[in-house]
Amino acid sequence: ELGCGLGLVGMVLASLGAEVTLTDLPQAQPAVSAGLQLNSTVLQGRARFAAFDWAEPQQFPTARLVVSADPIFDDATLDLFTKAAAHILERTEAKELILCHKHRPNVCTLDGVCAVKTALVDLGLVVGDMRVLGGIAHPYIPVMSV
Repeated sequence: ELGCGLGLVGMVLASLGAEVTLTDLPQAQPAVSAGLQLNSTVLQGRARFAAFDWAEPQQFPTARLVVSADPIFDDATLDLFTKAAAHILERTEAKELILCHKHRPNVCTLDGVCAVKTALVDLGLVVGDMRVLGGIAHPYIPVMSV
C-alpha cells in the first residue's frame, strides 16, 4: 500500500488473505504497528510496515500490485505521489496501481478534470476508471487503474 496512513486499507486486504506491505513515512509506523497488533487474529494474510518516502521511489519494496487510498492532499503531495507512482510502475515488477482519490478543491477541479489523473497521464501512464464491488461508484471519489 502506497501511503498507508493509519493502515486500514492494508489491514483489510490482509484480513482477506493478501500479503501486504504497508508503506508510509517513518512516523506512521507506531500507529500502523498498533493496528496490525490489534488485528493480528483476523489477518488471514501477512502484513508488515515499511518506511517509504515518495521522494525516494527507488527504495520501494517489491510488489506485484500497488494500492493507494486518498494519498493526495495538495500540490506538493500530488507531485511527489504521481512521480513516485510512475517510477514504481516503470521500474519495478509492479505493473498496476489501484488508486482511490478523493477530489479536493485545492487539488482537483469540480468541472470533471482531475489533476491527479492528468498528472499521471502526463507522466506517460495509462489511467482507466474502475468500479468496485459490483459497480459502486462515487462522483467525488474515483477509483482508477493505472
